[in-house]
Amino acid sequence: GRVKTIDPRKFTKIDEYFTDYEPDYDYQRRVQQATPQVPSETVQKPKYGEQQGHRKLITRPGLAAYCLAQAGYRCEANISHTTFTSKASGNNYVEAHHLIPLKYQPKFEFALDNQSNIIALCPNCHRLLHHAMTNEKRNYIRKLFSKFSNKRRSTLKNLGRETTLKYVLEYYS
Repeated sequence: GRVKTIDPRKFTKIDEYFTDYEPDYDYQRRVQQATPQVPSETVQKPKYGEQQGHRKLITRPGLAAYCLAQAGYRCEANISHTTFTSKASGNNYVEAHHLIPLKYQPKFEFALDNQSNIIALCPNCHRLLHHAMTNEKRNYIRKLFSKFSNKRRSTLKNLGRETTLKYVLEYYS
């Protein structure tokens, strides 16, 4: 049989699916194993390191673990969502999600890996934000944004770029 050429746009989507998953899996594992660390009150500049010859944004699993604890190990999209007890933390298993995805860090003056940008989600809601149709993602973001405190909104605003609901929705297209 003849080998069929894959449309480059489809290949990019397939590649994004798999390359997005592996780093997130490793990140979630590190968060589950981390000791919660209270964040600094000041918004920080992003930090970079080297990994396999590439510049890589440094994330803080202890900060994400703190955010999960602050959320009471409940899904911030729907607190009635329960999963299972994590053997690493002994709490209801939830995952850390950066509301403004880290791949957009170059557009921001301050670190996206901060308390106001990390939300606790059950695995199902987390996968929805990564893999659902655009309209479903955007509806979920609207729902999440409506639950945010004024403090969280004001801290998001201090990241060095507009972070209103309108602009956050653009990251989920």
